[in-house]
Amino acid sequence: MANKTFVSPNETAFISRNMRFWLNSYEDKPLARLDFENLADTSGLALSVIQGAYKTHQYITGKYEAEYQFKILYRTICNSIDERLDADEALNQYAIWCEKSLPDLGENLRAKKITINSMSSLLVRYENSVEDHHIVLTLTYEVI
Repeated sequence: MANKTFVSPNETAFISRNMRFWLNSYEDKPLARLDFENLADTSGLALSVIQGAYKTHQYITGKYEAEYQFKILYRTICNSIDERLDADEALNQYAIWCEKSLPDLGENLRAKKITINSMSSLLVRYENSVEDHHIVLTLTYEVI
């Protein structure tokens, strides 16, 4: 496998800001606000970047296509199987919305598609009934 060519850290941060803004526009998200890489002790919703964005196709014109892999984390208290399933269902619906509604990434960047890489699942369970659920997605975009 060839080495990945990562885009600049500034571009990745720019995309993260626009993605967070866009993800917060989803009206049916399980909590009122989605944060970035931060969850409170017992509840939270956050965008987390899996790795920096990287180029998948480089064109001779200097333009390129890239991927930005991310996950949506949902921390909640689950005291029953139904609550656990509700958490996964909420994230799965969020991801389906993502596939159907592409973000505006700003000038010179165009979202092409979002792919759901895995359906929601339990990431970690803590002793106090707090659980982190997550779903993994990939944004494919191009620099134009």
